[in-house]
Amino acid sequence: TEIATFHVGDRWYGMRAQNVLEAIESKTIAASPRSTQYILGYLMYENEPIAVIDFARMESGKSSASSQDGQDGQIIITQSSHGKVGLLVDGLGEIPEVAENRIQPIPDALVAEGSSIADSIARLSHDDAEPQILVIVSLERVVARAMGETV
Repeated sequence: TEIATFHVGDRWYGMRAQNVLEAIESKTIAASPRSTQYILGYLMYENEPIAVIDFARMESGKSSASSQDGQDGQIIITQSSHGKVGLLVDGLGEIPEVAENRIQPIPDALVAEGSSIADSIARLSHDDAEPQILVIVSLERVVARAMGETV
């Protein structure tokens, strides 16, 4: 399974690459008075307005450095069941191929009901380096939370 990875602050996340259309440089995002706390606003992508979600605010309660001080971030354009949506992140990572047996669901007992956008973790090793834990998020849960729904 290919996992598209990205960084927000010093945290490392991923999502299944099949949900990612492309990544683009952070562009001017038009604010919307009807935005939720996680939606920064909208941008035009292929002549279609799409919502841009502040992933850092969703995960930590604080806006990403990219949205706060004008640093160049990346917007990951994704396709969810709700349509196209962008995720503002600080940087892109690799797209490793991860064996399904290395991806483990997060036990329900470790997550309060409706609180987690993560659905699994993967333990990845790079050469002789210490294995790293990659948190894999569910795009559908991210979008649902951004829209104010319980996940």
